[in-house]
Amino acid sequence: MTATVKLSHPSAQVAKLPLSAILNRGTGPAVYLIDGSGALELRPVTVASFTENVAHVSAGIQDGDRVVTLGVQKLVAGTQVRAVETH
Repeated sequence: MTATVKLSHPSAQVAKLPLSAILNRGTGPAVYLIDGSGALELRPVTVASFTENVAHVSAGIQDGDRVVTLGVQKLVAGTQVRAVETH
């Protein structure tokens, strides 16, 4: 599953992602992004806060980035994937 990040206001500095999108393997929080060629990229992020189901990410991703939201603990950077997007 993926999510497309869309910041609704230019001054908005926080993206809300499901907790399942955040991965931490001992080096700090990160998310997997799907790049233009369909490869996974592990990118470090800054999490401003957590709620029960949501991580508020304040740095590391941009408007329009495609973020993997499920199964991130089983992924490897560089793997080619096919995104399935639902709205």
